Parts: sequence; structure tokens; C-alpha cells
Amino acid sequence: MNKVIKLKRGLDIKISGAAVQETGSVCRPEIFRVVPDHFAGVTPRLDVHEGDKVKAGQALFHDKQFAEMFFASPVSGTVKAVVRGEKRKIMSIDIEADLVLEYEKYESNLAEMTGEQVKELVLKAGVWSYIKQRPYDCIANPQKQPKAVFVSCFDSAPLAPDYNYVLRGHGTELQAGITALSKMAGVPVNLGIRYGEKASEFRALKNVVVTEYAGPHPA
Repeated sequence: MNKVIKLKRGLDIKISGAAVQETGSVCRPEIFRVVPDHFAGVTPRLDVHEGDKVKAGQALFHDKQFAEMFFASPVSGTVKAVVRGEKRKIMSIDIEADLVLEYEKYESNLAEMTGEQVKELVLKAGVWSYIKQRPYDCIANPQKQPKAVFVSCFDSAPLAPDYNYVLRGHGTELQAGITALSKMAGVPVNLGIRYGEKASEFRALKNVVVTEYAGPHPA
């Protein structure tokens, strides 16, 4: 039996309609711009220069304070420009994307890796920046041991996407992420789902503590 938390405080914003469960397509731009200021608290140090060829997933820069924390390119292509501002501050890294993307390979065997090895791989691959530390929603400090890890599988905001639809068919990748988190953190991973949610993708996950949340936004 899962734990249920019922919230009374909050307010659902009354907006008619809902996000349509359709997967569309967009025209891919020729130039992709990576802005270090989008990562709060990071002082970037470049790992590429203008004219360099990069692969998707390859490091563009790392953090001055945590040199092991890299930030990766979203596409493969050529670094067209490193735009600087006052005092040579890095404003953006502009990449001209290839028509066919190439990806940086990070070989791993998650089942045999230790928690420290998993963390080193996540930092190297540029994925660590997606792990946030509360209460300030900043990038988690990789040198601190977390007290708990929380993964939210729903969004109570109006017109928010349905995670059941977004993650449908990606149970294997989702489980790999949960396993990696549990190994790195060394504490239970708490999975939050909407009360009464019957999605098999979430309930089938292992190495998690499932808690159901009921109540108004921002549940």
C-alpha cells in the first residue's frame, strides 16, 4: 500500500482546455546557442574553441568551482562562435548543427558500477545539471551527500504535459535513471505520482518509494 499525502492548501488555476496528447514536429534550426547563464551559479570555463567539431553529448564547458561538472552540446556540428560580453564573460556558444547528428559514446555497465563511478559518468556526460537542490532550485552540489531524492511524475500546473504520455514506452530508460540516482545518492529515491494514478510505467519501477499526492496546485 503506497503512502498518500493529501494537501489542502493551494489553488487550482481555472484555465479551460488541456494539453493535447499529440507528438508534433518542428523545423530544426541551423544554429544552436548554449547560454551558460541558463545554469544558475555556474562560472564557465571553455573546453572548445571556434572552429572545433563537436558531437552531441560532448563537453562545451565545465564549472570553475566543480571542474568535474561538464555541460554538453545538444547537437553535433561546428563551433561557429564564442560570444563574449564585458570582462570577456562567456555569453553563448553557437554551434552550426550537422544534418545527421553524431553522438559522444559513454560506455557503462550500470549493474556493475559503484555509486561513485555512476556519479563520475553523469558529471562527465553533462547530465548532472538536471539534478536540482532544494530549497533554492540550484544545481545540486556533487560533493554533498543528499538526505533524500525526490522524482515527480506529474505536474499540477494548468496546461502542463501529461508525463504518462511523454514517457510512455520509455520504462527501460526511466528505470536506468532511477537505478543511477539510487546508486549515486545512497538513499531511497522517492517517486511522487498523482493520487489514483494507474500508469504502469511508474508503478512498475523498482528501487523507489512511491508516494501518491492529492490536492490543489502546486501538489
